[in-house]
Amino acid sequence: MKIRIPSSYELIFEEKLEDLNSLGMVLHHKKTGARIALIANDDDNKVFSIGFRTPPANSTGVAHII
Repeated sequence: MKIRIPSSYELIFEEKLEDLNSLGMVLHHKKTGARIALIANDDDNKVFSIGFRTPPANSTGVAHII
């Protein structure tokens, strides 16, 4: 499987994921510095997820309560 990577991204790491019959890649967005984890395969079912770092301001544990 060959994936075209847009010029705004840099390929950091690539590995064939035998168990998933997929290709795993880590990309770096040149402008923002965002790291992208991509799992590419021929499955018709697609998914998208995004996560943000939200470090707590202190160690009171409030982030785990909310």
